[in-house]
Amino acid sequence: MNSFKHGGGLTFTKGGTSVKNNEDRNKNESMHSFSRVMDHEYSDLESEDEDKDEDKSAGGDLKRFKYSIPNSFSSDNGDVEQSHLKRYGIGAALLMGMGYKAGAGLGAKQDGIVNPIETQVRPTGIGLGGVKEQKGEDKGEDSIMSESSEEDGLEHKRTVEHDLHNLIETLEELGIDVPVSYKEMSDASSGAFDGKKIDKEEHAKACTRLFNIKEEADSLHKSEVYLKFKLSDIDRQLEGTKSRFDQVSSLLDSGNNFVKASSNIETEQERLVYVSDFLKSLTSDTYVKSPQLRHLFVSIAMPYITDFFKQGDEVFDTTGQYFSIISDWALMFRDIFDASSSEMCEWDSMLYLQIADTVKRYIDDAANEETMHTNILDYVNFWLQSPILLNPDLVVLQKLMDDVIFPHFQSQISQWYPVMSDRDEHHLFIIDYFSLFSDPFNMKRFRDIIQRIFDKYYEFCSFNDNNSFWFLARSSEQLSMKVKDELVSINKVWLKIFREFLGEQATKKLTSVLVTSMCHVLAKRKLWHINEEDFRALDVITFLCFNEYSAIEKEQSRVLLELGFFNNWVDTLLSMLSKGQKSEVPSWFTDYLAYFRRLFEHYDIDSDNIKGMVEWYFNTAFSIIESYVLHNTIEDCELPSYKQNSFPTPELLQYLVHNMSEFNHEKKQNVDGIASNDLMTTFKDVVTNFCSENGIVFQSTNILHPSYGIPLFKLKHKDAVLWSYISDDILWVSSLNEAPDTSNFTPISLDDLPTIFSK
Repeated sequence: MNSFKHGGGLTFTKGGTSVKNNEDRNKNESMHSFSRVMDHEYSDLESEDEDKDEDKSAGGDLKRFKYSIPNSFSSDNGDVEQSHLKRYGIGAALLMGMGYKAGAGLGAKQDGIVNPIETQVRPTGIGLGGVKEQKGEDKGEDSIMSESSEEDGLEHKRTVEHDLHNLIETLEELGIDVPVSYKEMSDASSGAFDGKKIDKEEHAKACTRLFNIKEEADSLHKSEVYLKFKLSDIDRQLEGTKSRFDQVSSLLDSGNNFVKASSNIETEQERLVYVSDFLKSLTSDTYVKSPQLRHLFVSIAMPYITDFFKQGDEVFDTTGQYFSIISDWALMFRDIFDASSSEMCEWDSMLYLQIADTVKRYIDDAANEETMHTNILDYVNFWLQSPILLNPDLVVLQKLMDDVIFPHFQSQISQWYPVMSDRDEHHLFIIDYFSLFSDPFNMKRFRDIIQRIFDKYYEFCSFNDNNSFWFLARSSEQLSMKVKDELVSINKVWLKIFREFLGEQATKKLTSVLVTSMCHVLAKRKLWHINEEDFRALDVITFLCFNEYSAIEKEQSRVLLELGFFNNWVDTLLSMLSKGQKSEVPSWFTDYLAYFRRLFEHYDIDSDNIKGMVEWYFNTAFSIIESYVLHNTIEDCELPSYKQNSFPTPELLQYLVHNMSEFNHEKKQNVDGIASNDLMTTFKDVVTNFCSENGIVFQSTNILHPSYGIPLFKLKHKDAVLWSYISDDILWVSSLNEAPDTSNFTPISLDDLPTIFSK
């Protein structure tokens, strides 16, 4: 093998037996520089080789100890001693030279350890714990021999030799020279030099050092490959940049030529033809699709587009010149448009500025306020359907709605309040825009607008709010009519819209607050007189109950009027009589009677329960008045009640309206087969209702029965008169046209009463 020499650091040459062709040399040429980086790894190899020569001369070898072993080695136990000598080397020879015998314990009394302390050579790179070692002081000799057999040692030796040989070959392929001493060590381990002793520790160190050098070389090689790739990528980028630069320069030259040429054209028509031709040339294959090309296209078209929009409605005439030109330019731009982009393109951005300005002019034009939303809708639909915009949904439904139209909506809703606004339809315009809100982008914004309208209506219907319609309705007849119109709008239009966009819960919430406010108005107004404020409040209540769009059920209306109004109405009558205000009673009674007659005619109420309830209350009031006039006494009457409470609080009334079944369960049932309309009635009430339905006048008198002393009632139909009294829920009548003091009274069924009058 060739020797190696120093020179400013170690320089290694390949072994004489290693021959590479030119192709391999070229492949590994770039790696020669790596060896310089590795020189420090081999800086102590020269001294290592010299130390080995000194060891041979100074320390001697194993053969020298053989000649100094005493004659005691040649004993009956000689085979065992030779085995120990071979296995444990110079250490065993030293002990035997001092009289140690194999199998005996150490020490003068031979009471020390018998078996030598075993060591275990670990593979390269594996530290403590990497190899499982058998523990215990009581190992037998057979166990020791089996774990540390010569075969195991030879196998490990082959592995080390193989690793060292492979590492040397790999490094030489990478162009790195390996020290001659490492190569000799590899050759010796493979048997090339017989009789040469191999130091296992030196083998392990050699493998470790060469492996580390190989790893660093691999890392440097990967870095080199990466840097070459980056360099290649930079070259490609530079080529692309140069190409784009050349293209931009060419576009700038074209733009300059266009400016010079167009300035020399006198007529507008010729100029437009020239612009169209030039824009067409830009979209040819001469230029690639690039932002610079699109910017140049838009910058040339923009002044002309701006002039077109200044012509007003002419630009929207689909048969006109301007519309045709813009459509042609839009078609040209599509050829250079990146359809995969989700952002607004340059062409649409240019048109958006003009579209937004036009919509703002519609909004600011106070003279055409009534047609403002119609104009906006027509304008928006035109752009959604025209071929001019490349992405009309993005421009109109998102950008225009977000920047211009929605802020206008919010401004109008903030200025609107039910009944109080100058224009009641300030919020109704939103309905016209429903077709534009199917887009998911707009749906959330639209819900926000609807929610603001709902909040204002909720405030409007709440009793405790100063802006409540209850306070507005009692102010004037004009406001009362506006309140009714607004309530119709709520029931007819907005409840459906709230249900669709805000959910069923929103409609229930608004209906509930209406009922709650009615309960508060009715329960807190204890007395009902004939002033205008009372009648306007009652008018709103009956309107809420009976208009054709009412969200309040008929049975709920009956409970509200029964416990909320009529009980207090009868109580007002009793209060007036008890205070001696009898002169006010006739007009009070007739005014309310006339009001409810008009009510039944206007709303066409066909519910027998409600009709019967109203008739019962008026008959009851009439009986009280009649008793007071004839007998100067205030007749007691039993009013409908819930748990003996005829005047519930607002909270209790609200509870009963929403839980009608519980209230109905508390009422008495029909009497003698005649429907009592679920009221707590007496048989006298039944007779009164029956007479009223059959055209018979049932009249109280101050005449008493001659024998029993109970009040007699006068029944009159046309010219015929009957006298009657009631006992144990049975009607007793006299003969026709007889005096009460001479008549014989007989019991009858109510159904036979009309027959008696017909005789």
